[in-house]
Amino acid sequence: MKVIIEFYRVRAGDTAYARVGRVTRSVADADDAIKLGQIVAALARYAAGT
Repeated sequence: MKVIIEFYRVRAGDTAYARVGRVTRSVADADDAIKLGQIVAALARYAAGT
C-alpha cells in the first residue's frame, strides 16, 4: 500500500496554508501506515523543537 503524508504550515492570522513537506512510502497494511504516521509526526515535532 502506498502512503503519502503531507506537512502543512498554517498562518495564524488568516489561516493561509502551504505544503512544506511530503513523505511517500510503501507499507504492508493500515496498521503499518498508522505507525509510519506516528513516527513521522514525532520527528516533525522534534525538528520543530516542540
